[in-house]
Amino acid sequence: MENNLKETDVSLNQQEKKLKKYFETNKPLFDSWNGNFEEFLKSTRQKYETIYQREFKDFSTFIDYLIGDVEEAGNGTSLSRVDHPPKINSLKDELDRLFKIWIDQTTCWGGINEEDEADQEWLYYLECKAITDFYNTLTTYREHIEKTCLRQLGGKKLQYAPQWMIEDPAIEPLIQKYKICEILNELEKKDSRSVKTKKPFRYLFQLDEPKYHGRYPYACFITNQSFYQSILPELDIQKITLQKYFKALCDVGAIKKLDGAGRVDVRKNETLYALGYLSDFKGTNNKLNRFMTQKNKKNLAKFKLS
Repeated sequence: MENNLKETDVSLNQQEKKLKKYFETNKPLFDSWNGNFEEFLKSTRQKYETIYQREFKDFSTFIDYLIGDVEEAGNGTSLSRVDHPPKINSLKDELDRLFKIWIDQTTCWGGINEEDEADQEWLYYLECKAITDFYNTLTTYREHIEKTCLRQLGGKKLQYAPQWMIEDPAIEPLIQKYKICEILNELEKKDSRSVKTKKPFRYLFQLDEPKYHGRYPYACFITNQSFYQSILPELDIQKITLQKYFKALCDVGAIKKLDGAGRVDVRKNETLYALGYLSDFKGTNNKLNRFMTQKNKKNLAKFKLS
């Protein structure tokens, strides 16, 4: 047992020598501690015990981690971690680790007297700034992902938006600014209360006459009281605003206003619209073909809500 302890001590001493070399060759670190390696070593031990002990089996391994990049660069193998990146089992755990390292690096100042009130206030200021910077960076990066990965994130926000909308520099700002996609999404929703095998649309219905191009039934919706009561809470907009959207969508050809005169299901102050037409799909006319396609993207680029 004594031999094992001696071997551990020797190994640790060797690691401390490596750490000292790292300390002495890292000028910013050396200067921040005024060349006091003993204080730096003491602080490093404290941070290992309070922050990193769960991540590294012992202090020696932690030192290996700290000086790893320097050692690899010296051996000409600095790309090995890039070629074989470590497996990340949990993004949250990884963010926790990065957060701790960031706070550690930002507050790692030499000469701090833990009993001095002014030094403690300065350390608290550094911690607050580090946390704020980390938070702001995460927020900025989230916005970056939302902008660059809009298509992939579309499952919840912009289900309707096809790639041609997102990649068109004239259209992408429009679908970000206005609720074009959200409205078209809502109109296309299936009725969750329906039989799963049929899945009729929540708002749309098949209009047999007149037919689109004399062949296909229109996929229509009527702006009656029931329609507005159901759709407005989902879109979180006012009735007058949605009516303006319908007019603007008609102007660019995304939907069509049909003549509802003489129909018993279209009353006064109600409007009959078509979102597209239905074609045969597995023996039923339930495949929705939208009017809004890439062919009329020039019209969509002229969208204006007034």
